[in-house]
Amino acid sequence: MKKDFKYREIPYNYTSFSDKEIVLKYFDQETWDILDELRSQRKTGRSAKLLFEIYGDLFIIDRNPYIFNNFFENKKKQRKLEKLHDRRLEIIGRVGQESVSSPLVLKLVEKTRKVKEDFFARFELEKKQRRKILSTLLEVTAEKNIKFTALDKVSHATDATDWRVEYPSVVVYPDTIEEIRGLVRAAKRLNLKIIPRGGGTGLTGGAIPVVRNTMIINTEKLLNIVGIDEVDENGVKIPILEVESGVVTEDAVIYAKKENLIFATDPTSAWACTIGGNIAENSGGKKAVIWGTAIDNIYSFRIVNAQGDVIE
Repeated sequence: MKKDFKYREIPYNYTSFSDKEIVLKYFDQETWDILDELRSQRKTGRSAKLLFEIYGDLFIIDRNPYIFNNFFENKKKQRKLEKLHDRRLEIIGRVGQESVSSPLVLKLVEKTRKVKEDFFARFELEKKQRRKILSTLLEVTAEKNIKFTALDKVSHATDATDWRVEYPSVVVYPDTIEEIRGLVRAAKRLNLKIIPRGGGTGLTGGAIPVVRNTMIINTEKLLNIVGIDEVDENGVKIPILEVESGVVTEDAVIYAKKENLIFATDPTSAWACTIGGNIAENSGGKKAVIWGTAIDNIYSFRIVNAQGDVIE
């Protein structure tokens, strides 16, 4: 979408979103066209200010998980804000009836009222969704591994790009690789998208959720280094290091070095990135010109596909 920074009247917007992008996030192009047309007909601008305050409230609550959870846990605050929005819309409607643009204003009020009602209904829907997610995931992993907190959502909303689109619905920290299969199947039943996450050091946005119904599987607990084994390929003995996906790359490098071996994948973020992330992003590093990138150095792998089946 082409950026439109000519107008930034919606309050509480401390993001790179323009007013148009915020409006289109909740409404349609027709709504923005109405706003644009009414802009040239303003006299005092009071109605516009009241309207944009509603949009600002919706956006900041939606955009900030800390504020969202604060309202989510406090029905009194929800009702108070909804009543405030109703009063604002009532005032805008009264003023609009006296305007030469009455049909456009009233149409805008109705569109806003519908979005407002859907927004506040979302708190109850969120409660039901969290209960359903928790109940389903408890069949697979411990409750302590299932997180809905604002901190967990914010921590998993971006990677080294610092690009943010949406916050995940839930973040899961499996204890063992055996849990992954069940988590994938559970996500499928829950209609959740899945993003496996390592150290979050990627620069391509691969770990960033772009839709709200996303489950992040954080692999930071999958730290087992099985060891080094030798395989014979056409008479040549090849040392193979077997690890779990959450192993930090630097730990793998050190482990190999202790055995007088070189671990080929060596990105600059080796101190923080993980083997799973290296493979997903096909990491290289300074040794890549000699030994190749991550996928050039995979001997074998064990993954779980989208159906929850293990592929080796």
